[in-house]
Amino acid sequence: LLLTGIFERVTTDPKASAIRGLLADAQFDTEFATAFRDYIARRREVCLNILRRAVERKEIKKTANLELIADLIYGPYWYRLLVGHAELSGTFAKELVKTILAGVK
Repeated sequence: LLLTGIFERVTTDPKASAIRGLLADAQFDTEFATAFRDYIARRREVCLNILRRAVERKEIKKTANLELIADLIYGPYWYRLLVGHAELSGTFAKELVKTILAGVK
């Protein structure tokens, strides 16, 4: 599961947790912000490709807004990563995907 891997890595790899600092830097350095958004866009495209395949397998409605679904997936990641009100875990990743899929099937 893509999210499980992302969540576990960012919570266990000390280097991966530096992403908070990178996001902060992107707020003040427009050149870096562009590069950071490009990096995020590539990661988002991986997610969108997974969603497109789910549409092909009829796991998601053809009319579903895949961009919005990607936002629903990544929004809680960024929120929990930046605010730290709750952990990012494999269990959370699975529950998140289950909840989103329930709404788009």
